Amino acid sequence: MGGGYKLHIVGEGEAKKRLLDKIKKENIKNVIIKPFTEKIEKEYLSASIYVMTSYFEGLPMSLLEASSFALPCIAFDINSGPSDIIEDEKSGFLVKDGDLGKFALKLKLLMNDSNLRKNMGEKAKELIKLKFSKEAVFKKWQENLS
Repeated sequence: MGGGYKLHIVGEGEAKKRLLDKIKKENIKNVIIKPFTEKIEKEYLSASIYVMTSYFEGLPMSLLEASSFALPCIAFDINSGPSDIIEDEKSGFLVKDGDLGKFALKLKLLMNDSNLRKNMGEKAKELIKLKFSKEAVFKKWQENLS
């Protein structure tokens, strides 16, 4: 598998202590937990792939942000959110909720294929601009008011 990858988890939350305990217990070396930051764009710019494992999201801003930085994304196809942003197999991967095996396979696929990451990332950025730019949203509002 593509060597040199590190998992960066950015933010705070109730799972932080559990994650730190698991990292210590399993002696995992390639996971870095970082505190919440106002300068999240720095994290996106240094990333290769964005992975979202949420069980519930409304409109996941982190997926929108990651896509706008041309990152291919992988997320579970939960009831709402990711499917509004990720076009499966084109701008990233949507995986059936709870299918950890397939999630891991899709992540490995992206990790091992720089052209796929680049192409999906470019498509993600293009789709975000097309669907979620100020102009696109304003146009939708105008259409709905008519």
